[in-house]
Amino acid sequence: MKLKPAFLTIISLLTLFTFLLPACATPTTPAAKNTPLVPTQTSTPTVVPTPSTIPFGTYYSERKPYRLIFNADGTWSFLEDQAVMSSGTYSVQDGEVTWLTDSYCDKSGTEPTTYKWTFTDGNLVLKVKGRDTCVSRNRVIDSLQYVLEK
Repeated sequence: MKLKPAFLTIISLLTLFTFLLPACATPTTPAAKNTPLVPTQTSTPTVVPTPSTIPFGTYYSERKPYRLIFNADGTWSFLEDQAVMSSGTYSVQDGEVTWLTDSYCDKSGTEPTTYKWTFTDGNLVLKVKGRDTCVSRNRVIDSLQYVLEK
């Protein structure tokens, strides 16, 4: 009879250890898959203009229906009545924007042109520095106020 309680104790301990040991083990993680991370929330970064950055976005002119678009990748577009009239590349440095290429003006052999820019309360004003050899660009950009669309 003494053997029976000892046997039950051993069986009880083995059963207990069967459930406790896996809980104490170090968890293993499955091998990582080559799947891209997908953001759960997107937000638009706020760009604070400095002399070396121009606020990116779409601007409408006080002479509607003109739109001037500056992209973060250094490209720009000019639209009239939703039609792209010109596009190209630009650079910004020390409060100045330089039109490096211009699909409309380059046809007439114009040179890159630099404008001083100011941005106040969502309003962008560009003033030619020197002379813009592209009269059409100068007419729709120089000293006009462009308002950042929200």
